[in-house]
Amino acid sequence: MEEHQVKTSTTKRYLYSFSGIFFIILVWFIVSTIQKDDLIFPSLKQILSSIINILSDVDCLKYIGLDIIRIIIAIIVSFIVSIIVVFFYIRFKNSYHFIKPLLVFFKTIPVVGISIFIWLLVGGTSVPVITTILVTIPVIIQGLVGSLDEMDENLVNELKMVNINYLVAFFKVYLPYLVPYILISFFQTFCLGLKVMVTSEYLSQTKNSIGKALYNAQSNIAIDDILAWSIIIIVFVGVCEIIIKKLKKKLDY
Repeated sequence: MEEHQVKTSTTKRYLYSFSGIFFIILVWFIVSTIQKDDLIFPSLKQILSSIINILSDVDCLKYIGLDIIRIIIAIIVSFIVSIIVVFFYIRFKNSYHFIKPLLVFFKTIPVVGISIFIWLLVGGTSVPVITTILVTIPVIIQGLVGSLDEMDENLVNELKMVNINYLVAFFKVYLPYLVPYILISFFQTFCLGLKVMVTSEYLSQTKNSIGKALYNAQSNIAIDDILAWSIIIIVFVGVCEIIIKKLKKKLDY
């Protein structure tokens, strides 16, 4: 009975989601038909054509591939730094409060500000990667620390009582405990990283990137291309959201 209710609830959610998508498409169709201005309100046919052109263009596929690689590199670096910080947090609780102002700073400062600063500091194609690292690190650290704070206090006290080596405890107990969060957080960070990366690429005009393609489309007032790229990004984010939900359900997290 309970399983049936869960399936019904899931079906309803998907139904509402598809209804929302259909409503947006319908509104755009009506507006584009009434306005008859392909420059500002391209038709659905034009947008679909732009999506097909992008996905069939070797250079555009290259941009997507390079961006995925950049994001993965940024996320891996972010997780390595975050795990090191968490290690010190386990050993010295106050270490987190020491770096917390810095985390809040990078979490709240606009992506534009970080991108411009990094561009002035180092320039080059590394700007989007560094920007993504600086934006995602605070999110990952706060998530890891939050997960550790929810850890069973009895287990933590037992580890203190047996006086186990912190390095051993970290790799044998704490890190395995954090694995479910790390898996889920990877895809959550990917969603955030994708948006940050594209924004930074657009501002720094990074060659061979989605951000640069959007900049070129904006320069040419190609609204259909801008919308096409936006839809592709939304699909990527949507796929990540589905994976996150599946992981949460499977890991019972």
